[in-house]
Parts: sequence; structure tokens; C-alpha cells
Amino acid sequence: MKSVFRQRVSYIHLAFLVCVLVVPASLSAQERGTSTVTGTVVTPDGRPVEGATVYPDGVETDDQGRFHLERTARVISVADFGKERFQPRSIIVSAGLNDVRIVVDNSMGSLMAPLCRALRPGEEYVSDSGKYGIKFIASRHDVNIKRGKVDVDYVKHTITTKKGKSLLEFWFGPLAISIQPEDETLIDSASFHERYIAIPNERGSIGIDSWGVLKNGRYWRQTIGAGLGGAVYRSATKDDAKVFDAIMNSICFVPYPAE
Repeated sequence: MKSVFRQRVSYIHLAFLVCVLVVPASLSAQERGTSTVTGTVVTPDGRPVEGATVYPDGVETDDQGRFHLERTARVISVADFGKERFQPRSIIVSAGLNDVRIVVDNSMGSLMAPLCRALRPGEEYVSDSGKYGIKFIASRHDVNIKRGKVDVDYVKHTITTKKGKSLLEFWFGPLAISIQPEDETLIDSASFHERYIAIPNERGSIGIDSWGVLKNGRYWRQTIGAGLGGAVYRSATKDDAKVFDAIMNSICFVPYPAE
């Protein structure tokens, strides 16, 4: 499993870079930004973090924790794929701000995806059609599960609670869904958090778990494995979010065969 896992760690960096480099065509030149941004990545006690990767450009910080982006961005994200010295961190950049300071730490543990366990009565795996990769566990006693048909390179399933109207979506496939929330989701949030998804006793991460509260009081979350897919709800009530979170926290992993 280790060789396959190392390939997955390499893929997550590429997937993150691709998803944050995309600039919506509808943005004006001013919104896209033509000036540069500099900044520093530090620990809570002010120590510079060398070798952190800063997006959307995918550049690394120097020995003073400094970085330089060739264009402005509303959202700047910092990650440490493969080393995981700190949890991923995104910040909203105020208009006109060209120098930023990003504080990162590892106080929040990663979301662990253990080996998948045997199902209990009434439970089902929610996953792609294959035997391997990430899976989630849901109980038909608690939710309604609607399974989609496999398309060329992806499949989508949906879940609703018995009484609620909020929607939990599952997207599986190499390019089915980005591991990073859309910038608009983060900008529209009153608060949000991010952490890695990891496999117990394995170095590195396989994805990112992000969640927050929108300014309108609704809840969102996405739990995505790079190149694998995952689960997302974009606007849920507090009660529905609690049910959905239990399913997303059940994430588990079936190792791919060793090459």
C-alpha cells in the first residue's frame, strides 16, 4: 500500500494546484488582479515556516517564511502536503492588501480514515463502484439514499434526512470534485476551518476536510480525497448538518493493491 499511498500524496498537490489556479472568466481584470502579493507564513509564536506551499501560485516559502505571488487573489491558501507540519489554512484577502501574514498550527488533528469495518444491519457503503478507495457509511434508518448511475469517469449519489430538505452529495471520480472549497464559499462564510484527511499509521494526507458557517446561518462542509472524490453539503440546516456530519465522519479506506 505504501507505494500507492506515496503516489496519492503527490497527486494531492497537483489536484490542489489545478483547482485554485482556475480564475472564473466572469471576473474583471481588477478582480483577477494584476499586481503582486507578498506575505509571510509563521507559527503562532512567530517563527517563520520554510517550505510551505502557498496557493494559488503553488510557490514555496523561503527560510524566512516569505512568499511572493504574481497576482492578487481573494483567497490565499497554505498547505504542507507530504510533511503535514501544520494543518491547511486559507485566508480572505481584503481588497488592496498586498502584504499578508498567515499563522499556521497543528492544534487541530486530521480527520482519520481508518480501514473500512464490516457493516451493521441497515448500513450501506456510499462510494464509487469499485472495491478500493474511500467510502462512507450511512444507515437507511436515518436517511434516504439515492444512488446515481456511473458516467464515463464519475458517479454522483445523494442523501437527504428523513424530515429535512438539505442535500448531501457524493461525487466519486478522478476529477469529479475539487478538494478545495470554492472561493465564494469561503468569502461568504462567517467562519470556516480546514484539516487534512489521513490514514492511521501512514505518513502524509489523502485529502482535505473543510467546513464552516455561512453568513446567513446555514452550514456547509466538504470532505474530499484527492483524485478519489468525497462528500459535500453546501447549505444545510443545523439539524441536517448534524446528521450529514456523522456520515462524513464515518469516512474509511480500502487500500489499493500493491504494485
